[in-house]
Amino acid sequence: MVSMSGPSTSIQGTTEAQPIDGNTLNELISSGKEVCILDCRTRGSSLKNSTRVRLPHVLLRRLQSGSLPLTNISSRLVDDGVIVVVIPEEEPTQGAQSKDVLNALKKQGKQTLFLLADGVESVLDQFPKLKECQMMESNMMMNPPSPKKKGEDLRSLNLDALRIENDIEGPGLNLTPMPKTNDKRQTFPVQILPHLYLGNAETAENKELLDSYGIHYIINVTSNLDNFFEDDSRFHYLRISVDDNAAYNLTQFFPQAIDFIDEAERENEGCLVHCLAGISRSVTICLAYLMFTRKWSLEEAYDVVLGRNASIAPNFHFMGQLSDYERFLGIQPKKGSASLSPCCGAEASSAARPPSACLTPPPTSFPKNEKRHFDE
Repeated sequence: MVSMSGPSTSIQGTTEAQPIDGNTLNELISSGKEVCILDCRTRGSSLKNSTRVRLPHVLLRRLQSGSLPLTNISSRLVDDGVIVVVIPEEEPTQGAQSKDVLNALKKQGKQTLFLLADGVESVLDQFPKLKECQMMESNMMMNPPSPKKKGEDLRSLNLDALRIENDIEGPGLNLTPMPKTNDKRQTFPVQILPHLYLGNAETAENKELLDSYGIHYIINVTSNLDNFFEDDSRFHYLRISVDDNAAYNLTQFFPQAIDFIDEAERENEGCLVHCLAGISRSVTICLAYLMFTRKWSLEEAYDVVLGRNASIAPNFHFMGQLSDYERFLGIQPKKGSASLSPCCGAEASSAARPPSACLTPPPTSFPKNEKRHFDE
């Protein structure tokens, strides 16, 4: 039986979702049916197997427009028959993310939608077995430790502070559009800057291809792929041992990755950043590099890389970390200026880094005392 008791679950502007109480939620979970719980709160205890949804604005806008696949939020949403339970914010407002999530779910054909009417804490008091022992977001340091140079110890970011309240409207960039093709996905490696390339596992193991592009610096953003040409003295490797899930914090590796890419540029070599598929972990590193070296906002950097390879799909937890990195860098996009089009390419902006490539030229270099680390 579906109960209508509990606090109001009305979210202005949202599609209809049937309110349920804690008892019904417990019955759904205990039934053995496929249940996907999307928790839109910013704090509090977590339900077992739930997914926290705190989308950075660059992804929220894509969710609202229908261009963000639901599987980017939870892999359980790949099943059309999955039962979806949305937990609204503590104080729902017209701009609440739960509204956007529900609208997107309905728009993409999810029929069995529920909204939890009872507070999570009261549900857990009644059914303690539903409590997650440790929230995914707080388990950010599972990755194996790696040697760090002096001054490179980045403090772990607080994912509870990742929500972006203001609209991001970055300065318009006069970039050359990519040629239109039937398949927007580009063949790897994808050139982001003259010295920076995005790739996947196949790229990383093709020595002839790497040589043809002048790529001899390689950032391997995986825990299980080999550094294929370590025995060749021409190749230099940096391994960032992380998997593509919320248990890892990539921000602690940004300074080392930025220094490594800069070293490749000084040596007139190309640097490949790769993971397994070339769409999430490696993209996150490339975005961080563009944000730091060009002073671009996350949305500007995202649209540039998207223009080079339309198949990118960074884990939204990594996007959240990039949002925090954007604030740390003090990047304040100007309001009211034209936002970037997804079809923009980086070719014009990357050619010798000319100031004329941008309406508002980003700096092309940074003083030695430029902040790179959260603890400086």
